[in-house]
Amino acid sequence: MKKLLLLLFLAFLYLYLAMPVLALGFTDWSTPLLFIGAILVAISARAIVAKVRTLLLGWQLGRIILRLLLKKPVEVPPNIIDISGYHTPAWTKLAGLTGVIFLAVAIANSIILPILTSHPLLRSQAYRDLLGEVRESSFTSDVEPISTSQIRIIDDETAVRLADKKIGEVPALGSEVQLGELCLQKVRDKLYYVAPLEHRGFFQWLTNQARGSKGYVMVSATNPQDVHLVQSINGREV
Repeated sequence: MKKLLLLLFLAFLYLYLAMPVLALGFTDWSTPLLFIGAILVAISARAIVAKVRTLLLGWQLGRIILRLLLKKPVEVPPNIIDISGYHTPAWTKLAGLTGVIFLAVAIANSIILPILTSHPLLRSQAYRDLLGEVRESSFTSDVEPISTSQIRIIDDETAVRLADKKIGEVPALGSEVQLGELCLQKVRDKLYYVAPLEHRGFFQWLTNQARGSKGYVMVSATNPQDVHLVQSINGREV
């Protein structure tokens, strides 16, 4: 009985530490029931195994079977009839029955009920209703044709090379800044790769932190000749 109480305490401690919030209304009790049920069945099975071992020790054939299973010599019991092993305590039977019920409920709640309540074969109409009302439309009216001049022909690697080349055209600028992460966006109905100019290192940042960044670079995604280094807008530094 003490071992049973210790196992139940350890099971409760595990559940208490594993669950972030012990909310009775929002907790799935399948796992705790499965865990506790397995413990109760194991306790009951241990008593049954001990009873079967006692019975086997009383037979010559039984001792041979035990010797083969355990792979060690089996002590022959004295020629005394022991009737204590023939009676299984009531609490052991109750623990085994309770464990079987817990296992059945846990398996039904975690495996069988989800299949019966959510499987597509049994809930086809409910899944169909998730689509909602289907409306017919015209492809030409929903999707506007794009001009061939606005087709994206510049990839990310090419855009980086064009941007670095543009930065290199300004003397000493490449030693202070480096190209940031490119972002493809739409600027005045045209696709551009836009990337900020970032300080190349800590000392460059320390020297120029008051003025901030040196600007940004724009690379057209449709025209490799359209590359801009923007460092001022309307006469003011960016």
